[in-house]
Amino acid sequence: RFLNHFTLPLLGYGHITPETPFGQIVTVLYTFLGVPLTMLTLKTMGKMVSKLVYDFVYAIETKLLSRTRPRNIKKKSVFVTFALMILTVCLGGLEGMYVEGWTFVEGFYAWFATLSTLGYGDYVPGWSVLLQVEESSNPKSQLNLVLIIFISALPSMAALCVVAGFLNSLAETIEELKIKSNARNLFLGHHNKIMETGSTYSNEAICGSRRARSATL
Repeated sequence: RFLNHFTLPLLGYGHITPETPFGQIVTVLYTFLGVPLTMLTLKTMGKMVSKLVYDFVYAIETKLLSRTRPRNIKKKSVFVTFALMILTVCLGGLEGMYVEGWTFVEGFYAWFATLSTLGYGDYVPGWSVLLQVEESSNPKSQLNLVLIIFISALPSMAALCVVAGFLNSLAETIEELKIKSNARNLFLGHHNKIMETGSTYSNEAICGSRRARSATL
């Protein structure tokens, strides 16, 4: 029941795996459809997060700082999304302290491994809570297990969306820098070509003037 929770986001902690051949085949077929949909969802949500951060930075620049022509908005958006990503991991560290009984460093490490999809499996956020509900003899707890699994997946997906937003902002900034660099190189190339052409014409004019002077003498 927990396998989907850790498969589609590509977390792959390794603490829970399909053991039968049938389960392994079903997992392969399931991920063929589920993983691309998850990646598409994360990409879309990442663009939304990146756009929200961009609009936030632009509003700060124009309304709060009263700048008519704000500059380097995308670069500033990268720093904001990076800070938001670090804040998310720190909140995960605090969650690990109060929910899992870990230290802050252990919680920070666990969520970093989660968001980077390293998935070592030594620390799994939310796993102890899921096991407590699974082992409970209360029928109501068993009925609510699916809801708890869904709710426990939300923090991971939200945090992955923040990471996707940071990567999207970073990619847009790099693309913008490439465009500016290409435009600068193109301008310098034309400028150097014009200078070389002008220098050639100037040298030809000087040589022609010297030849005319020699002929006169």
